[in-house]
Amino acid sequence: LAYLVEGDFRALDQWGTNEATIKAIKSATVQTEIFDGFQVFRSMDLKETFDLFGRLTVAVAERYARLTSADSAATAAADAEARGGNGGGSANGGGNRSGGGGGGSQ
Repeated sequence: LAYLVEGDFRALDQWGTNEATIKAIKSATVQTEIFDGFQVFRSMDLKETFDLFGRLTVAVAERYARLTSADSAATAAADAEARGGNGGGSANGGGNRSGGGGGGSQ
């Protein structure tokens, strides 16, 4: 999971944003990255955001290009085993988690 902050913090002054709001935005960004442990991407404008998404898409495609369906099934089985082992939790959550895991990878 990652967050994207688009825009120039320095431009907030030009828009008449008060100092407390500017400080709160900067503080929330730092807290999310440092204390909460999430990746925070920053971009200055829409073009830079599209460039970032393009680079991320290429990186993910290259990372998983050699993954076969057999690799994917083995990874899903290992994940299910790590989450609940055998028994009801694994059988119940296996299908749901597999679908959810695919969505989370996108």
